[in-house]
Amino acid sequence: MRRIVSWKLSHEKTAMVSRVVLRSALDSRQPAPGLIFHTDRGVEYGAHEVQNLLQRHNVLSSMNRPWTVHRSP
Repeated sequence: MRRIVSWKLSHEKTAMVSRVVLRSALDSRQPAPGLIFHTDRGVEYGAHEVQNLLQRHNVLSSMNRPWTVHRSP
């Protein structure tokens, strides 16, 4: 089942905002090691502070390849 586990509105799209939301989701769900966090290639997701948080929680980071578009059927 898919559902929203954390969100935040902001005038900025930064690593700090991404980290805060990700931290909230990890705290509320406490996923088992090996969870895959798949995103686009936004710089905020590749930032050290976000990647370090993922590593500390044993979450695998996955990003789209450049110029790849995924469409729902």
